[in-house]
Amino acid sequence: MTGALWVGNLDWEITLRPDRKRVSTDHLRSLSALATLMRAFAAADDAVWTPHPVDPARVPDVAGLEPVRWLHGPLGDARFDTVEAWAEAEWVDSLRRSPSGRDPSIVVDVHDRRHMQSVLEGLRAQLPGSRIVDDMTALADHLANGGADAGGGEWIVKAPLTAAGRDRVRGHDGRLPDDGRRTKIERLFETFGPLVFEPWMPRIRDFGCAGLVAEDYVAVEPTHEQRVDGYGRFRALTLGASGSPADAVRSNAKLIGETLRSVGFRGPFGLDAWTWRDGDTEELHPFGEINARRTMGHVAHALARRLGSTGGTLFVGAQPVPADAIPLLAAAPGDPAAAWWSASPGA
Repeated sequence: MTGALWVGNLDWEITLRPDRKRVSTDHLRSLSALATLMRAFAAADDAVWTPHPVDPARVPDVAGLEPVRWLHGPLGDARFDTVEAWAEAEWVDSLRRSPSGRDPSIVVDVHDRRHMQSVLEGLRAQLPGSRIVDDMTALADHLANGGADAGGGEWIVKAPLTAAGRDRVRGHDGRLPDDGRRTKIERLFETFGPLVFEPWMPRIRDFGCAGLVAEDYVAVEPTHEQRVDGYGRFRALTLGASGSPADAVRSNAKLIGETLRSVGFRGPFGLDAWTWRDGDTEELHPFGEINARRTMGHVAHALARRLGSTGGTLFVGAQPVPADAIPLLAAAPGDPAAAWWSASPGA
C-alpha cells in the first residue's frame, strides 16, 4: 500500500511486561480510541492502526486534519511506504520495507525507570530518598532509615516499565502498609524484580517537553504545562508554558535528548517534570519521566499546526465537551474516552 501507516500502539508498555499480562477489553478499547489522535500527524489517505476497532462515527471530521484509513487487527503482511508508531517495538520494526537501523531494545532500556534513576544519579538530580529497591526487605530497610522523610512519610513504588499510573503502590506514615497494598507490592516485585522508590512530594505544577532525536541533532518543542489526575493519568495539556521552570524544562529536555542520542536512540521522545513545595519554596524536579516515544505533547503541537493555532489546550477524559471546543473523539457507550481541542487555555 502507498502512504504511511501510523501504528497506535498505546498499549506497548503492557506488551513488555515479564508476565505478558493481557489488558482488559474495556481498557484496550479506550487506548484504541485515544490512538485515533495520531491522525494529527497523518497526510491524506495515510492509515491509522489501532489494536481494537474504533467506530469511525466517534472520530468527527475536523477542518485541517486529513481523512485517513482506519485499520485494526493483525497487520501481518501489511506493507506501506513508511511505518511510524506511537512507540517503537520489535514487531513494528518488522513491518518496515527495509531495516531501519534502530534497535528496539534500546527503546526498552532507556524507557526503563531504573535506567532513568541511574541518569538522575549521574546528574545529581534525583529526588531526596529515591532509589532502586530490590525486594521487600530492602524496601522495609529504606523506609526504616527515613527514605520517605522528604515526602513527609508519603511514598510510592513503581514498576520499571509502565505508564498512565499503572503498576504502582502508594504508602504513607513512612512504613510498609499492612493491608492489601502490601500484597500488591509483593506481586510487583515478583513480576518486575527491582522497583523504583520515590518520596511522594506535594506537587504544584506539571510540565512536559516533546522532542526528536535525529542522527545528527536533537530538536525540542517549547515547554507545555499539563494536568494529571491523582493516579498520574494524563488529562490536559496547554501549549505555551513560560517562566523559569518552563525554560529549565526545555533546556533539560535538550540535555536528555543528547543523552539518548549518545546511547543509540533515534526518534521522538518526551520529558515530564514538575514542581513541588518545600516549605514556602517552589522547587523543580527536572526529570520526572523520560518517555522514549511519542507523547501527548507531540500530538498537541501537531494539532496546533494543523489547526492554525499558536496555542491552545488538548483535553482527554470523560468531561463534557464545551460548546466552543473542537471535538476530536466522542465518548461511546461503555467507553467514556473523549478528546477535544480548545483555544482557551483555561477551558
